[in-house]
Amino acid sequence: MSGSQRLGDEAAASGIAPLGLSAMVLISCGAILAIFSADSLAALVLWSGNSAYSYCFLIAPISLFLLYASRADLRLIEPRPSLAGAGVFLACLGLWAAGQAAAITEIRQFAVVGMLQGVVLGLLGRRFYRRAAFALLYLFLMVPTAGLLLAPLQDITTALAASLLGLSGIPVLTGRHVIEVPHGLYQVAPGCAGLNFLLSSLALSLLYGWMMFRGWAKRAACVAAALGLAIATNAVRVFGIIWLAEATDRKIDIVDDHLLYGWGVYAATMLPAVLLASLFRDAPEFVRRPAIRSVRVSLPWAVLLIAPPVLALAAGLLHAWLSAATAGDFGPVRLTLPDAAGEWRSTEVPPPLPSSADGAAQALYRRGDSTVELGIAYFWRQRQGHKIGEVVADLAGQGYWRVESEEPDRVVLGSLPVAVRAVHLSHNDRRRLIWFFVWIGGRHTASLLAARLLGAASVLGGDARSALVTLSVADDGDAARAALQDFCRKAIFIDPVLAGATPGSG
Repeated sequence: MSGSQRLGDEAAASGIAPLGLSAMVLISCGAILAIFSADSLAALVLWSGNSAYSYCFLIAPISLFLLYASRADLRLIEPRPSLAGAGVFLACLGLWAAGQAAAITEIRQFAVVGMLQGVVLGLLGRRFYRRAAFALLYLFLMVPTAGLLLAPLQDITTALAASLLGLSGIPVLTGRHVIEVPHGLYQVAPGCAGLNFLLSSLALSLLYGWMMFRGWAKRAACVAAALGLAIATNAVRVFGIIWLAEATDRKIDIVDDHLLYGWGVYAATMLPAVLLASLFRDAPEFVRRPAIRSVRVSLPWAVLLIAPPVLALAAGLLHAWLSAATAGDFGPVRLTLPDAAGEWRSTEVPPPLPSSADGAAQALYRRGDSTVELGIAYFWRQRQGHKIGEVVADLAGQGYWRVESEEPDRVVLGSLPVAVRAVHLSHNDRRRLIWFFVWIGGRHTASLLAARLLGAASVLGGDARSALVTLSVADDGDAARAALQDFCRKAIFIDPVLAGATPGSG
């Protein structure tokens, strides 16, 4: 019998790990998924309801296949439980708590996948985890995220498609995610941004690069090329829809079938790219390790084996406590705005904006021919179903207003410099300029992400009260900005009104 044959026989006899250890891994992972089932179900809803994340259904099967394909190597590794796994688990548990406090679903979902990583690392050890790292880390792609990329992708797609139309000789005008040609007006909606192509390409290129190439430089180049090709393909798709309608005087218009057409263009582009990349593939690399017959588990490691279910129970208790602490009904909050701010006088009050806020206030302030509308949406604590981002979505979705552009700006609120986000809206020949910022616990920010993260202060006992403050005026150029600046200098009441609000007062 040859040495290699004896090595294989020994590996087969030993198995990947004792049944008790394997069962402990499965039980611990199952407990984590059960305790945090709300986050898992939220992901499933997005997978099935949003085509951008439909690829997520394939991530877990691919990960399991990769582990199965590596079973010969994994059997040869001696499981050595590692305390590093407990550290990873606890860190991810803390991350989940922060995500719960800030009401950011993606953070909680990333934390849940991280806890699964900690269990495998803790029970099976660093050598095992290193060998199975790609398959395990691939599970992070199950988290439906990257929504922040939608607006930049819309910008890129609009610019590239308009450039292609110009090169083809078609007169074109562009606005904020809008392309106008002689025969019609086309909007590059969020569903047309190409996020589905981008995320699918990321998952595919990571897997392809891992299987086909050895060096990290080649793998990184594979991923970068796939992402760039996905963005370019989406722009070509939008260009093709508009060009075909223009070239045929709209006798052929495939806008209604753009999803099917888009995936056809994507497949027709990616397949040749995959075949071309295969010409540079490396031969598979096989690594053989010494066979281990059994697992040596001392008393400290025996304690560690018991730790996952104990930590899972602690996570469940934390989950219940945080859910109770952040899901309360705080009642309406009454905000009283003054009748005047310097020369600015309050007039009729517009209808309140629909929102999930705990309190809201609006007023129109006039000075001569200038009118500034002030709106406040107040939250005693950001939580599931009650987030500042949802109020911003309400603002953006009202009526037929279209976002033309956004840019950062600064304003002096009373005597305090405050960063704001300036949004230019249009509807037919009407224009409007909106400034907004977020007040949270006495601090100001123009970043919605920063506002949500600061909401985690509620867990630490900090002041989690927050509000979205909007100031808008008819957009007539420099005069609109000057009017907003003047009003803000006189509006020294805003911070005191926000700081003095209390829950259940209305």
